[in-house]
Amino acid sequence: MPLPESITQIFKRKQKSYKMVLIISLIEEMRATNQERVSFDRVKDRFLNYFIDEQEKGNWVDKPSGRELWRNAPKSQLKDIINSPVNALSQDFIYMNSEENTIGFHIQIQKQLGDEELTELEKLAHEELKLYNAAANDEEVEILPQEAKPLKDEQITSILHQIQYHIRRKGFFFPEHLIENFYLSLKTKPFVILAGISGTGKTRLVKLFAEALGATGDNGQFTLIPVRPDWSDPADLLGYKNLSGWFKQGPLTEVLVEARKPENGHKLYFICLDEMNLARVEHYFSDLLSVLETQDWQEGKIRTQHLISSTMLDKPEDQVKYGSLGIPENVFLIGTVNMDETTHSFSKKVLDRANTLEFNYINLQQYPDMNEQEEADDPADLAELNHLFLRSDYLQLVDAYDTKKELVVRTTERLVKINALLEEIHAHVGFRVRDAICFYMIYNDRYKLMDEEEAFDWQLLQKILPRIQGSHSTVRRVLLNLMKVALGTGSGVTVDISTLIDDASPLYMKWAAGQTPPAAVHPHSARKLAFMLRRLEEDGFTSYWLS
Repeated sequence: MPLPESITQIFKRKQKSYKMVLIISLIEEMRATNQERVSFDRVKDRFLNYFIDEQEKGNWVDKPSGRELWRNAPKSQLKDIINSPVNALSQDFIYMNSEENTIGFHIQIQKQLGDEELTELEKLAHEELKLYNAAANDEEVEILPQEAKPLKDEQITSILHQIQYHIRRKGFFFPEHLIENFYLSLKTKPFVILAGISGTGKTRLVKLFAEALGATGDNGQFTLIPVRPDWSDPADLLGYKNLSGWFKQGPLTEVLVEARKPENGHKLYFICLDEMNLARVEHYFSDLLSVLETQDWQEGKIRTQHLISSTMLDKPEDQVKYGSLGIPENVFLIGTVNMDETTHSFSKKVLDRANTLEFNYINLQQYPDMNEQEEADDPADLAELNHLFLRSDYLQLVDAYDTKKELVVRTTERLVKINALLEEIHAHVGFRVRDAICFYMIYNDRYKLMDEEEAFDWQLLQKILPRIQGSHSTVRRVLLNLMKVALGTGSGVTVDISTLIDDASPLYMKWAAGQTPPAAVHPHSARKLAFMLRRLEEDGFTSYWLS
């Protein structure tokens, strides 16, 4: 009896050979156990053994990302690989019971599969697999991307709590709302800077955040790139044309090529530039900064202009591989920076394009919770998240203005007042910063993560204060006026600029060690402003970046 057309079409959209191997493995396990619902672990074993056996026979098979041999692939990567066809078929063909860890066909499909039909389906899967392997071996197969399903706004808080739990279980503790702040910053723009003294967990935060979402070094979705002090142009990061005329890809280009493959388009990729200001960021990172500003919507996806100049690509093979390479929408860049005598400061060009999260205030009396350490850790649900969890929903303010007009207007009115203060030292912001702050506030409002004042506090701290530095009395006046904004009207502190312009110590000493700071409406910004005022008074110069 011929198979129904709805069943014969399941291999039409291929994600490598994984759909066919999954169906073959499932049918074999169903036959072996005489059950319609079978152990997912046993199916996974059959799935893996197919690739190992075929590879050891010398036959061509798809290779796990970043590895030559299936036998050497880590379990976390195998889980991601088999989840891909399971998710693709789960809507109306495959039924996966996570609680019982079993897998089978949907009831409607199972009713259509008698012994003859099951044999026909198995035969079809083998035929499609044979055709695919032959075509892929000749590089003629077209691999179609997995469709990413958007998340509901109300799911975000729960997901962030799971990420926090995963990080705590690893023995790391970060200040309240840091994970929410980090998430909102990445959602606003796929480039974030983590700044602070050495040893505060900046790089570890990136690694654990990525790990909680299923992105690890083993599966190639988390990459740590240590920046070298001698980096002087984009070639150190992106690559260069060698003496033979071939393009030699850099460490970042390698990740971008992998991330843009159709079968990887739904996955999250994190790139951590460790100690990124050991070299001058504007020199080696300039091309990335410029291309980031070309983000645009094309057929429902975020695209950018090309990164690699055509003058670098003489060979036809290089032109095919790198000619259209931009920054994929599933790639997120995080830079860690230490500010000391061995590092370089940032220009406004860099600061305009990133949120800067500070790691300078450390409580050493934080100890691991051993009860929590013993609890089960199951990040499986998070590992199945797609890139839409972090991808920006807005590129221009017009994208959000209709639905969040009141919030945009309130936020902009705040910024207009702050800009008037910043103009005195030529540190005022433009439309790029205004839009980024509005997007941050909108995401926070949508996901109900923090109240509006706290969210704006983070933006004042991360987007405005990093722009301020200098030694002139006008800088002191600006800092004092911003302190008035940060304190608000209910702090009980009067900021008399005419008195404090000569000696601001009565104000900033309220944040000295052992003191209870005033109840500011924007406490994080107020504390930083107090620090900057003190450095200006004691050293004759101040900057957000001094630690």
